[in-house]
Amino acid sequence: TCPESSSPLPESINFDMLQVFFSQYVANCAGYIYTRANVLHHTVTQVNLPANFPVQMNTTYFKQLIPTLYQSYPNEAMTIYVYAETPPISVFNESGAFVWGSFFLNVSVVGSSSRQVFTLLMDVSTQVDIAVAAGNLTGKVSFVNLALSQVSSTIGVIDVSQLDSVVGFGIQ
Repeated sequence: TCPESSSPLPESINFDMLQVFFSQYVANCAGYIYTRANVLHHTVTQVNLPANFPVQMNTTYFKQLIPTLYQSYPNEAMTIYVYAETPPISVFNESGAFVWGSFFLNVSVVGSSSRQVFTLLMDVSTQVDIAVAAGNLTGKVSFVNLALSQVSSTIGVIDVSQLDSVVGFGIQ
C-alpha cells in the first residue's frame, strides 16, 4: 500500500470535452512501488554508452579524477551499478513538477575478477514541465541539482567534487 494519502482532483478546469489530471500521489506511489519491487536500478558498462559518449568506463579515463583508482587498478574496465533504496519524491505545483531522488552508485572494476571499489550516494533533483502544444503532449526535464558523497571505498578518500561534472553530464 502506498504510504502517501491522496488528495481530491478538481472536477473540471474548463469546458473542454477531455481533460487529464495527474497528481503527485500517482507519481509518489509509482516511485514507492518501483522501489519496493527493486525496479529502480541499472548497471552502466561501456556497452551501454553511445559510441561517441566522451566518458569511458575504464580506470585510465578516471586517472586524473581518481588517481588512487588508476594506481590500484591500471587500465581496468569499470561498471557502475545504480540503485535506489528509498523512493523518489515528487511535488506538483503551479511552477511545474519537481522530483528528488537518492541513488547509490556502486563502482566496480572488471578484470580477471570483478571487485567493488567504492560507493557514492547521489542526491539529484529535476524539474519537469508538461504542456500541450498543437494538440501534442510535450515534456521537458530540466536538471536542477546534483550532490555526491562518498559512502565507502577500498582505495581511500575520493574527491567527489571532481566527479560532479562527469556524473552531471551522464545524467543530462
